[in-house]
Amino acid sequence: MSSEENKRLARRYYDEVFTQRKLAALEDLFAADFIGRSASAGTYTLAEMRRIIAQEHEDIPHDETIVEEQLAEGDRVMTRWRYRWKHERSIFGETPSGEWLTMEGVHVDRLAAGKIVERWEVKDFWGVVTRLGGQVGFAQDEHT
Repeated sequence: MSSEENKRLARRYYDEVFTQRKLAALEDLFAADFIGRSASAGTYTLAEMRRIIAQEHEDIPHDETIVEEQLAEGDRVMTRWRYRWKHERSIFGETPSGEWLTMEGVHVDRLAAGKIVERWEVKDFWGVVTRLGGQVGFAQDEHT
């Protein structure tokens, strides 16, 4: 597939799974043996991703996903995205504010045979936690 075709396939994830809330699209977009790697959550499978997204769809009825930028080279597509949702339900045990919250992130997808087979992701959980009034602590570095 060309770089443009790869970008279109990767963009379908945001459009179909999030904007249109078509969870069944995951099977069309991702390989059965897909593996994801998250800076905050570790590795995950397609089944685990499906479960998490289904829960998000249930917990967050008002949201939007915006693709800010995509770059493609070879079998890789980098997508920089922004996710906004109305804070109507507790996320970390806090009182819902009713305000719109934003999380930004980057996905780097590897594609093969018209499917996403591998993903690396970084999400700004720190920004969400601090926006909700939480504090982020760092483990002590034993070398200092």
